[in-house]
Amino acid sequence: MMTLHAIFKTSTADQAVLKTATGPAPLDNCFVLEAGDLMGLVARHGDGARAIFEDPKLVQALALAHNHLLSTLCEKLDFLPVQIGSLYSSEAAIVDMMDEHRTTYHAGLERLRGCIEIAAQMQQTTSAATTENNAIGGRGGRAYLMARKCKRDQRRDMAAGAAAFSAKAREKLGAISHETRDLGERGLSFLVPRQDLATFVATAASLNDAASGATGETNVSLTGPLPVYSYVEELAQ
Repeated sequence: MMTLHAIFKTSTADQAVLKTATGPAPLDNCFVLEAGDLMGLVARHGDGARAIFEDPKLVQALALAHNHLLSTLCEKLDFLPVQIGSLYSSEAAIVDMMDEHRTTYHAGLERLRGCIEIAAQMQQTTSAATTENNAIGGRGGRAYLMARKCKRDQRRDMAAGAAAFSAKAREKLGAISHETRDLGERGLSFLVPRQDLATFVATAASLNDAASGATGETNVSLTGPLPVYSYVEELAQ
């Protein structure tokens, strides 16, 4: 049994990199499988491969190895990351699948060419001044009501500040990106040209510097480079 992890456009340069690609176990035995003008990064697991997907610990190990390997490769190579758990019985089955979806895969590779994914989370902190104000209550009903009003005002100001920062961050970082997607509670995803990564990171740093010291300070935290997971839902097998 085998798992397919990524699909590439066939090229001699990419083949040279992939032939030395290896990840943590159980992806320490990957090989390149060619299918005409496409090629896949495949790992062998033996006859007991299905057991991997029945044991939560083994599934976690496979997912971590998958992410580690593809995150390393995406720094240099263009590819379509394949959904974890794509299990095949033979090389022929993988080749047949790539043949069937060849046009879709080439379109995806062209659309995402030269790009990596960066995930962004907006993180809000409470300043020392805000914490001190919240602690000031004194005694008596009037002091208590004033403290409650102060907290409400601070929460309102913090929410407004966070919304303004998030909108500005999305605008500034989105201008450097080909595409932006909202991931809900997981934050934002940016499809960033590999050649503009340094500019993207520097822009995020400047946004954080400008917001430093504000009440309820909001920062943007970046994770990546990542394979373009958020941009290949229609391609996942």
